[in-house]
Amino acid sequence: MIQETRMSRRARRGTWWTLKRRRWAYGIALASVPVALAFGIGTEQQLGAVVGLAAAVLGVGGLALANPTNDE
Repeated sequence: MIQETRMSRRARRGTWWTLKRRRWAYGIALASVPVALAFGIGTEQQLGAVVGLAAAVLGVGGLALANPTNDE
């Protein structure tokens, strides 16, 4: 019974964070880096760390974007 509840929570959560939204969020994170550099908001090293953090939080990376998991 407890295991079914966890699985149903995961299923509900998975319906919002779709492949399309993950790709959009990662694209926004990557597009913001050159803009931040142009305005002098951070250095290349600092913004590289931000991109790494965004990839970790969003659960995506180059390999994940190339081989996405389909939404069910």
